[in-house]
Order: sequence, then structure tokens, then C-alpha cells
Amino acid sequence: MRQILRFAKLLKPYRKFIAESIISGMLLTLLGLPGPWLTKILIDSVYPTGDYSLLHFVLILIFAFGLFRSFMGVLRGYFAMNLGLGMALDIRFRFYEHLQRLSFAFHASREVGELLSRLRDADRSLNNTLDLINRLVNSLLALMIFPAVLFYINWRLALIGLVVLPADVVLYLYASRLIRRYTQALAEKRADVSAKNYESLSGIRTIQSLAIEDRIYNKLRNLVIEAQNLNVRLGVTRQLLGFSTGALRAFGVLLYSWYGWHQVLGGQLSLGSFLAFTAYVGYLYSPIRQLVDMTQEVQTTLVHTNRFFEIYDLEPEIKDRPGAIELPLIRGHIEFRNVWFSYDRAEPLLEDVSFRIEPGTTVALVGRSGEGKTTITHLIPRFYDPTSRAVLIDGYNVRDVTLRSLRRQVGYVLQEPFLFHGTVWENITCGRTDVSDEEVREAARAAYAHQFIETLPDGYQTQIGQRGEKLSQGQRQRIVLARVLLLNTPILILDEATSAVDVEAEIQIQKALEAAKSGRTTIIIAHRLSTIATTSSSSHRALTP
Repeated sequence: MRQILRFAKLLKPYRKFIAESIISGMLLTLLGLPGPWLTKILIDSVYPTGDYSLLHFVLILIFAFGLFRSFMGVLRGYFAMNLGLGMALDIRFRFYEHLQRLSFAFHASREVGELLSRLRDADRSLNNTLDLINRLVNSLLALMIFPAVLFYINWRLALIGLVVLPADVVLYLYASRLIRRYTQALAEKRADVSAKNYESLSGIRTIQSLAIEDRIYNKLRNLVIEAQNLNVRLGVTRQLLGFSTGALRAFGVLLYSWYGWHQVLGGQLSLGSFLAFTAYVGYLYSPIRQLVDMTQEVQTTLVHTNRFFEIYDLEPEIKDRPGAIELPLIRGHIEFRNVWFSYDRAEPLLEDVSFRIEPGTTVALVGRSGEGKTTITHLIPRFYDPTSRAVLIDGYNVRDVTLRSLRRQVGYVLQEPFLFHGTVWENITCGRTDVSDEEVREAARAAYAHQFIETLPDGYQTQIGQRGEKLSQGQRQRIVLARVLLLNTPILILDEATSAVDVEAEIQIQKALEAAKSGRTTIIIAHRLSTIATTSSSSHRALTP
């Protein structure tokens, strides 16, 4: 429950709108009070006396209360809809911004589908929390009002009608543990299904090329069946709880009806009073039933809320220090001072690495896979932090400057080119509006991409599909290179940037890069010596003084 309350605190900016929704719901509950009592007047006062004036007055009141209640119902629905939509967007944006702040290490350890399932959990938590707040307030209001009305009509009948309530509490305490256990297991299994779905669809070409469709299908099918079985167990538990509470209430109705009709037939209780009592008991049993149903939903909401906060509570490993300064425009001097680094803090990958790179020079890191070449470059823009000692740029410890000011001055072409769904132009500019058409084309020419872009159906406005699927690997690589060159950063890092292009394209890119490297510090990671033919110096792991 503490997590639900924490989630409710996120809704604090919307407290005015929440109050409007709750107040309209409370008015709906209060407007239900006069109906049974007006019916009692019709039966006990109007019918025996034939008083038409009273009849017309009561009917007008019934119509007025009914009309106003309908209006409040529409108003409450309007408040709830607008509130829910606005807050859903807010929570999604908060969660997405938080995911963006989390480090490379976090995203390397998580499946995309599993993270998407947690984003859906945030939506469910929001909707459930809002609904629970509304229903809880209205149910508690009803429980404060209707028992008093029942005791006012006939205290003996009231005691008989409420005798089943303790049994409802016992059922809740027993069933809630089962429901929470099944809900937790179901949420985790659905996350597995989501992750497998994403993986199988994003890797569909590999799956088809290996002819393993049946194997992947059976894996996914088994996960879905396991989730379905958990869903069935959860549903059966809920249905049994519903049946048990329904049976208890039926027994309660039998008890007070038995006693009440004997009172009516014996002339000790008017028919109107008994029928009004019956209606009010229904109004009382309804919030009780809602509270019991809420216990099931609370368990579901607790699971979804816990899964949301498991991610939302994670502190980014890489973040701005208190008092971090903006990195001024740099020349591009890079220094590693006795740097140690380990991914798991057990086996060090980098041990006491020291080197300096002078501004405007081009160096290369060459060697076998797994020797730490990419890791070294990941420490420069702070994708990771050294386990000990420091990385400096122009004399500034990279930990002492803001991430945004640091990364805006380091252009990085990753090993795997990633393109967004959209046009070639949108992928090169990444939404920037401060660049001219000629600057974009110059960056494309420097990356040896302009020529093939012009041959596309719509040139720079060609839609390239999900992750650039309509382009070849080499074309995708060159568009990513153009994107980074457009940034015109003082430091440029190329992590196997020419690995996916043919020899002719690689020669052209090297020529273009030779001009683009002027005045900037460039680090090239390569497996082939041909890639570093034009670099000013190279090392298998690091450049030493």
C-alpha cells in the first residue's frame, strides 16, 4: 500500500482536478439517499390516503433528483476522462525521461520488451490508483451514511442485515494473499511474453534465414500458455471469492427478509419502511462489494506499482555531480590518467591505462575483439565511468562537467548504425532546425552518402522504414556518419564506422574524413589496418605518453 501512496504523490499537481472528480462522485452518492425514502412516502402516505397533491410533489422530486443525478454522472465522467488522459501522458513522459537518464550498463542488462511492459504497468497503476481513490472515498461515505439510515428505520433489522460483514473481512484476508501471488507471477510472465514478442519480430530476418520459425513459435507459445494458466488461476480465485461473498450476502438478505416480512405482516413495520430498508441495504451492500472487489484490484495495482517503482527508483549510475559546470568549447585534448575499469567490478578490463591525445590529431585503436578498444572510447563521453582515476578533456575531469555539455562536443559513431523511422533528412538532422540545407548536404558528401541519397525515390525526403530497413547496411552506416559530422564536434570517435562498406566506399570515406578531421581530434577503432592508413599514430590498446 505504501507504493500506491507513493504513486498517488506523483499525482499531486492534479489535486484540484482529482478533488473535482471525487466531489462529483460524493454528490452522486448523496443524491441516491432521497429515492428510497420518497418511495416510502408514496407507499405509506400517498397510497392509503389518495393525496394527489403529495403524489405530484413526490414525483416531481423523484424526477428532479434523477435528472440531477444523471447530470452529475456525466460531469463526473468528463472530469475523470480528462484527468486520466492528462495524468497518463504525464506519468508516461516522466517514466520515459527517467529511462533516458539511465546508463548504458542498465540498458545493456534489460530487454526492450520487458521495459515496454513496465511502461504499460505505469498506465495500469495510474488508472487503477485513480479508480481506487474515487471508489474508496465514495464507498466510505456510503458506509458512514447508510448504516445510520438503516438503524433509524429499524435497529433490529439493521443488526440482522449487517451480521455477514465480519465473514466478508475474513474472506478478504485469505483471498488477497492468493490474488497478489498470482498477479505478481502473471505480470512477470507477461513481461517475458512482451520481451519475446519484441525479440522475435525485430529479429525476423535472422529467424527466417536460420529456418527456426517453429522453434521460436513454440517458445513463444509455451510462454503464452503459461501466462494463460496463471490468468485462469487468478480468475478462478476471483470468481470463488465473488461467489463466497455473494452467498454470504444472500444469506444476509434471507435473514433480514424473514424477520422484516414477519414484522410487516404483524403490523409492527410499515411496508414502505421495509421496502426503503431493502433499498438502503442494497446501497450499503454495493459499497461493501466494491470494497471487497477493491481488495483484489489493490493487489493487482500493488504489483504494477511495484514493477513501476523498481525502475523509477533506480538512480542513474552516470549523472551530473552536484556543482557540475558547463564544459566550455574545447580544443580536443584527451588524457587518461592511470585509468582502471571493470564492467562487473571483479575482473578489470582496463588496468592502469594512461595516454594523451593532442588536439587536432587522429589516432587509432587496433586489436582483437574484447581487448577494450570500445570501452576506452566509452569513457570519454561518460557512457561509463572509470572504476578508479580520471579521464580529462582539455584539463577538465569529465565527471566535473555536465553530461549534456560534454556529449554535445563528442561525436560518436557506434558499431551498430541505428536509424529512426522517418526520412533521410530527419535522420541526419535529428530534428535540428538551426542547420541549412547546404550544411546537411555537405555532411552527407563528407560521409560519401549524398550520391546514393540523390538516387532514392524522394531524395532526402525518402522514407527509410523501421531502423532503416529499406537501405543497405553500408548506406545506413554512411547516414549515421553524416549525422555525426553535421554536429561538427571538436572530438570525433569512429567505432568501426567503415566496417559495413565496400572497399571503394571506404576509400572515399577516408578521403572525406581526411578533410573533415581538420581541426578536430579523431579516434578510430578498427580491426583492419587499411582503416587507419591515414591516421597520425596508432596503438593496439592505448596511446602512451
